[in-house]
Amino acid sequence: MAFNRVCEKKITKTQINKIHELFKRLNFGQKDYQAMFTRFKVTSVEDMTQDQARENIKAMSDFLDKLEKPNRLNLREIKGCCNQHQLDRISYLWGEIPLEKDYSGLRHMIKKITGEHYLKVESMSMEKARDIIIAFENYEEWREEKGLK
Repeated sequence: MAFNRVCEKKITKTQINKIHELFKRLNFGQKDYQAMFTRFKVTSVEDMTQDQARENIKAMSDFLDKLEKPNRLNLREIKGCCNQHQLDRISYLWGEIPLEKDYSGLRHMIKKITGEHYLKVESMSMEKARDIIIAFENYEEWREEKGLK
């Protein structure tokens, strides 16, 4: 193993600075440095090869990207909330219904359909959003069913 490292290119100053920057941005501590040293079988950052540094920088950069730029659609699905496609469909269908078009009117209609009040439409469950879509798609029938005509 030591022989292979002699043949490989040593880490560059730029890579060392990048690793330190990423550790700081990720709020990693001494234990995280030790874990990195153990993983790459080195005693300090300066002992790493360029390939090891590149691998480490990529892993930390990817992790930082996931922390800083979460995918809103996936977070909604994880929390069980409606997805962007459902919100877009609700918005489109709401535009087709012959009622006053404002956000409070939409929330009022959603409460009539689901029986629940939502401060933000985005927070409703996927099932409730599906119910809203079905009701909006069949608006005239729904009004008759509720005796609203």
